[in-house]
Amino acid sequence: MEFWRQTVTSTFKVTSEMITEFAKLTGDDAPHHLHLDSALALGYEKILSQGLLIMSLTGRASSQYLEDINRGGVTYGYDRIRFIKPVYADSNLRVEYVPKSMNEKNIIVSEVGVLNDLGETIFVANHLLKLL
Repeated sequence: MEFWRQTVTSTFKVTSEMITEFAKLTGDDAPHHLHLDSALALGYEKILSQGLLIMSLTGRASSQYLEDINRGGVTYGYDRIRFIKPVYADSNLRVEYVPKSMNEKNIIVSEVGVLNDLGETIFVANHLLKLL
């Protein structure tokens, strides 16, 4: 097997504290991210995480991937980003990071999927990782 074809799975919990801190850092402080009554008024069960918080937490999987293959690298970008389902505070999520191809410039394209507690896909993207 080629060294770069290792799949990584990681897990994390999205807490209301993380959502609040992300709102402070980014200014993405829409009421449904911070106030239960606003989320309920929109038909949701709990406050919602910001989509970009979920996307940023997938970086844990790419960091683990680089450690596993014993290489350095930097994110080159993301393609085909989709936020499929809402993520509620206190959700346990699983990231699946699956390398699919590597080009002549040492850029690896990996499929990234995030699943919720029920095994439903809530986020997908292609992550481009430039090996150093």
